[in-house]
Amino acid sequence: MDRGLSQPELAKLLGSSVETITNWELNHSFPKINYWPAIIAFLGYDPLDDGDMSLGSVLLRYRRQKGIRRNELARRIGVDESTIYGWTKGVPVKYKRTKRQLKHFFEKEGIQVICPKP
Repeated sequence: MDRGLSQPELAKLLGSSVETITNWELNHSFPKINYWPAIIAFLGYDPLDDGDMSLGSVLLRYRRQKGIRRNELARRIGVDESTIYGWTKGVPVKYKRTKRQLKHFFEKEGIQVICPKP
């Protein structure tokens, strides 16, 4: 509304349907991960970014920015999807090899975090 867009215009911009936009507005559903890059680009910021730099929060933020599912992030890092899920729930990174994989992933992606030492 602030930008003077109609629901059809916003739906086209975000690559969704008018029904989807309506459901988001009425809190009947929440945007799926694949819509988040367009939402972030449209707003100019990530409305769910609370500044938390924990591993789980950084990974969730990355997924929203890229619009990727947990299994795709797991593939990119080289771990199992259940490992990603655990990290987002606060499970600590236990193994040196996994810490190295994370460090390499963050360096490659240019993500600034304090990574546990391998």
